[in-house]
Amino acid sequence: MKNLRLSNFMKFAFIIIFFMIITKEVRAIPNAGPELPPEVPQPEFNYKGLLEQNIPVFCGITEFVLDSSSKIMGESQVAVGQIRKNGQQFGELLGILSFGHNAERNSGSFIMTMPGLGPDGSNVSCILGYGLDWQFFYHDGTKIPQEDSL
Repeated sequence: MKNLRLSNFMKFAFIIIFFMIITKEVRAIPNAGPELPPEVPQPEFNYKGLLEQNIPVFCGITEFVLDSSSKIMGESQVAVGQIRKNGQQFGELLGILSFGHNAERNSGSFIMTMPGLGPDGSNVSCILGYGLDWQFFYHDGTKIPQEDSL
């Protein structure tokens, strides 16, 4: 009977030691907090040959500018893109660039909206350029026939 108890005790001790060894090897991965976006290498642009110019642009409170684009110029916004610091996907949002087009007149304008730069933190939008006789192209560079475009 003593041998049976000693044998059971040895088995029990062996199991405890075995689990102690295993748990010493297995470690929890610490929670580092929310997952951050991957580091994206910043592009290096060569600004040699580029000069900053003061050009006349028309700016106003965003609601007024976009309403004018829609109601007065008859444009529909057909393309919108974000302007982010250093051109990085996760960079600070600096503005929004949009293209409005009037298919009937084949005219359009580029508008840049900058958040919080107006009175009382309102958004400001500027008409960067207005053009006529727009021509559109597929991704491969071939021209989209006028009847099939916007």
